[in-house]
Amino acid sequence: VIWIIGRSNLGEYYASRSTSWEVFKQQLTDRRVLRPATVGVFMASDARGVPPMMVHQAERIRAMPETVMLVTVRFDHVPWIPPSERLAEVTDLGDGFHRVIARYGFMQQPKVPRVVLTAGKRIGLTLQPSELTYYLGRESFVGSRAGKMGPMTESIFGLLTRNAMPA
Repeated sequence: VIWIIGRSNLGEYYASRSTSWEVFKQQLTDRRVLRPATVGVFMASDARGVPPMMVHQAERIRAMPETVMLVTVRFDHVPWIPPSERLAEVTDLGDGFHRVIARYGFMQQPKVPRVVLTAGKRIGLTLQPSELTYYLGRESFVGSRAGKMGPMTESIFGLLTRNAMPA
């Protein structure tokens, strides 16, 4: 119960801090972010908005790959999804950005590089695995008295988070 409530609260927190596409694209222009001719794969737990790792990349490093694939892996409430149905959606967001949503069953192990190569073919790109750069943000939870769950429950959630299997 603590895990479910804590993950829900963490998701709400990140959603409240998420930047919209319009604002993010304007920031790329305003900050004169460089766009080298590379391909970046940003893992996104939420298929809306801009992942915090991508905002961080643009703000701190002032560089964003020319082609960006935002990959979200969703797990359905079935054990297996056939290979023909795994690549659920590929959306062109404009300016070299593409959102990719892959579906897997709860018994399957995601194969993100395979999803990225298949999505690349769908949008007309010939991608080489060795030329892709993957970006994965890491969440660090710090409990406090100001949190929604209370200090004891947040301490337990923090312990669970530190001991959970990383993405």
